[in-house]
Amino acid sequence: MFRLGLMLLIWLVCLSDNVVAQQTYKSTPMLGNVGKPLLFRHPKHGYLVAIPPDAILEQKDEMNGISMKSRKGYMITLQTGEARIGTPLSELMSRLEQRYLGKGRPWSRKLDAKQTRLAGLNAFEALYEGAGSKVRVIVTRGSKLDYAFIFIAPPQEFLKLIGDFNWVLQSFRPQSLSYKQGITGPQSDGLNEMLSGNVSHLKNNELGFSISYPKSWSVERANGPFVMISGKKGTPAYFATVNIQNVYKKEGSEDITQSTQNVVEDLKQQLKQADPNASFPSQGAYVYSQEGIILNGLQFTVLYEREGRKYRQWNVVLARLDNNIVHIWSYAAPEDRYDRYGAIAGKMLETWKLSNGQAQN
Repeated sequence: MFRLGLMLLIWLVCLSDNVVAQQTYKSTPMLGNVGKPLLFRHPKHGYLVAIPPDAILEQKDEMNGISMKSRKGYMITLQTGEARIGTPLSELMSRLEQRYLGKGRPWSRKLDAKQTRLAGLNAFEALYEGAGSKVRVIVTRGSKLDYAFIFIAPPQEFLKLIGDFNWVLQSFRPQSLSYKQGITGPQSDGLNEMLSGNVSHLKNNELGFSISYPKSWSVERANGPFVMISGKKGTPAYFATVNIQNVYKKEGSEDITQSTQNVVEDLKQQLKQADPNASFPSQGAYVYSQEGIILNGLQFTVLYEREGRKYRQWNVVLARLDNNIVHIWSYAAPEDRYDRYGAIAGKMLETWKLSNGQAQN
């Protein structure tokens, strides 16, 4: 049930029209299609990253990186340097602080710092505040390059805009050996397909929903109210799964909030039974709003181990107003590949639409 490609593009792909264009190595601003994302392949360093809709991409030779300036009021920069193997990532952050933190510099105070993961790599992140700005910085190391992502936004808009930065981070693919070797054959990661609209559509009236998924992925329908979507067998994406199922509300559930909470608790119990050491690092509200249907649900993440391998899973639970059904959407992947496929799962979740009809269990 729990299964996990790296899709590489050459130069710059304008995803809305599948136009491929070489970006010259200059400090020249470039604006993508209005309202459409871009997937950018750096012409020299080979890494891949998504550019948010309506953001201006500029290549900065002087800082050996790129910047993304959004009309929403934030800026993201990505700087690279030769990998300093053996130098702790926290020390890389300290070197950035020597340049940017302190009196008379852009960052006035450090708020937080911790270890994290990015694109399956060890990473270190820190939070700063400056004059009229709040800054989040993440540094990581690939086999050839060190990477530093810097997100700057107005303090009052920081939490609202941080989602765009998280989306950029989820799309990031470091320089790969296949790129350096000039291997450009078909890839089956699925992110390009989701962003460009090269998708398949699943509509299941019986289960009461529709969803889009990458063209290169496949659907498995089990007995009962359960659907699983993943990469095709034989590909690395086979181990990344999006599962959708329906369950009945518990008898005695007085309202939709209680029904949702009951299902969340049941799920956690099942996960604990499968792995007594399972942990639940985060939980919060999830608001579904599509085509006139608004549901207030819950979402939570879980870390667990199965057959000696660590997994991470993201769950969304929505109880319907019109019947006794509760929908459960979940994405699971090995922990070291969770971020890599999380961007695809997130785009799939955006397309998940519940029907007004009577869903069945």
